[in-house]
Amino acid sequence: MSNIYRSFGQSVKKSLFTLNFTLLLLLSLLLTVGCNFSISKDKTQIEKEIITNSINVLSGNEIIDSLLKVISTAQLDTNLAHLYYEVAELYENYDFSNAKKYYQMMENICDILKWDQGYYMYATGYSHVLIRQGVLDSALIINTRALEKAKKENNKLWTGKLLYSLGNVYLTKQWFETSLKHYMDALEYFESVDNLERLSAIYNQLCMLYTNIDAVEKSIAYGKKAVEINPNDPYYLYGLARAFTVSRQYNKANDYLMESLELANQENNFYLVGVNYYSLSENAMMNFDLNKAEEFATKSLQINMEIDNMSAYAGGLSILGKVEELRGNFEVAEKYVKEALQIAIEFDITIGKEYCYTLLSELSVAQGRYKEHIKYLKEIDHAKSTTARITALKAAEEMEAKYESEKKKNEIERQHNIIKAQQIQQRLFIGGFVLCVLLLFSLWYMLILRNRKNKALEELNITKDNFFSIISHDLKNPALAQRNALQILVDNIGQWDEQTLKKYLTSLLRSAEGQVDLLFNLLNWAQIQAGRMPFLPVSFDLVSEIRKTDLVLLQDMAKQKGVTLNVRMPKTALVTGDSNMISTTIRNLLSNSIKFTQPLGKVTFSIVKKDNGEHIVTISDTGIGMSEEQIQKLFDLNYQISKRGTVGEQGMGLGLIVCKDLLDKHHVRLQVKSKINKGSCFWFVI
Repeated sequence: MSNIYRSFGQSVKKSLFTLNFTLLLLLSLLLTVGCNFSISKDKTQIEKEIITNSINVLSGNEIIDSLLKVISTAQLDTNLAHLYYEVAELYENYDFSNAKKYYQMMENICDILKWDQGYYMYATGYSHVLIRQGVLDSALIINTRALEKAKKENNKLWTGKLLYSLGNVYLTKQWFETSLKHYMDALEYFESVDNLERLSAIYNQLCMLYTNIDAVEKSIAYGKKAVEINPNDPYYLYGLARAFTVSRQYNKANDYLMESLELANQENNFYLVGVNYYSLSENAMMNFDLNKAEEFATKSLQINMEIDNMSAYAGGLSILGKVEELRGNFEVAEKYVKEALQIAIEFDITIGKEYCYTLLSELSVAQGRYKEHIKYLKEIDHAKSTTARITALKAAEEMEAKYESEKKKNEIERQHNIIKAQQIQQRLFIGGFVLCVLLLFSLWYMLILRNRKNKALEELNITKDNFFSIISHDLKNPALAQRNALQILVDNIGQWDEQTLKKYLTSLLRSAEGQVDLLFNLLNWAQIQAGRMPFLPVSFDLVSEIRKTDLVLLQDMAKQKGVTLNVRMPKTALVTGDSNMISTTIRNLLSNSIKFTQPLGKVTFSIVKKDNGEHIVTISDTGIGMSEEQIQKLFDLNYQISKRGTVGEQGMGLGLIVCKDLLDKHHVRLQVKSKINKGSCFWFVI
């Protein structure tokens, strides 16, 4: 038996290193992260669920409970989604079930709000839980869908984050080459935007990847880069510690593990606390410090049992079994190892089963149970074969996935080329068709322009003819009449009495006044037609403007004729427009009404303010009025014939047309209502 113990003691270091590296691989895979999209539910059902779940059960964690209280009264918006994300992220470190619950509630809100960024946040957070639970295929599907969506939307930031997340899934699946490719693609995105936070995360994952494939120098180099950027991240410190453990630099590893442990405790990250205790117990074993190994392993068991991390819990039992084995307490050791083996079998942890069978074979030899030793050796061979088969299967899966990916890529490229050729043909056809349409349209448009030009020339000729007609009729004839009248006056100046002269001169004065008004209207109309009358709209007091210039003259004109002019105006009437044009319009309308109203008749001028701030300007009279036919042709230059007033005043064929054109510049409509011998009413709103 002494020879057996000596042989057993010589193999301790080798078995301890096997323990170290085997469980290192398991722990490294458990530390990666990923993402997911849940199946959408009916919107109404989701809203009801959110309202129901808004009354959340308090956790006992002060930070989480404060967030849950805010959630219970929050509105259904992106802020509520953020709150659920924060709660899920906090639960993730020690309660996977609740973490998944709140991530899914967040996803429901994002579905209702159609908030894409929220989906991406949900996806990256939810995969933390999925990967730690070993649900890798679901995590892979979720990340792939999210990545395709981000690429389609050309969202570079989230494309990089989701490439990183997919790298984590592939790392956990031990598809190291595929994982490395995704990390490097993500690295390119984040280097282009100089995102140090994301760069440090990728450096940490590259550290763990190279740790898994035993590339120690690269592992340490990337771990140092991550810690240099963010020295206060407990995960980065842990990753660098594991790299030093693989390189057998246990003291350096322990320094970083203790820093990581302290930060994890401050953050209440029980998951990482348990992992750190396990790694410390493992390193203590490598240094043959059994008391420390037992202390750290016991703490690891307590934490991992609380958070239901059974893989790490089984590892802690194996450490305690090894400690008791080295102390010579074989029965106690066997109890720990068998419990660890039961968990490894239940959860199908192949590496854990292999190590437990190794310890049991050693314990059976130490206790002289050689038949059991042979049985355990067979189980070890079987576990090794299973591990090799799984490794080969994973490598084959990775190669097959790579082949299918390349095949799909080539097929997509071929389809793109076909589509591209079809698009070129379509564009050529469409281009030719559009060119023909443009040519036809150009010809049609040129024809329309020519017709418009011809029509404009015709209208111009008509306007010119009408203009000269007005000049010849309304200016020439009165001028000739005045000349003849003056000749008669000169011939009879010594024969007529004063009363006859006054009457004759008054008639001449009225004729002259009519010609002056006509000249003013001709000039205004000509300027409007030529586009040379300036339009200067401002805010002004219409009442003040009318009182200042026109009203007194018009009142005198009415008084001399024996017409009553009633004026109804407020104290002020603030309007916006060209004050000169509005005043001219009102003067022409009032002058017209006075001329075509008999003596003893009445003309009324009023300004009334509406509720909306606009003003109604009205000029009405009891004059001779107009027929419906006259009203229809009132603003048509082709039908304008000068007409004398009720006491022979010179008519103005252009007066109302000028009024209409001046108001048109203000986008204001001149309206009229009239009946023969009943008078007329003109009004507009400004």
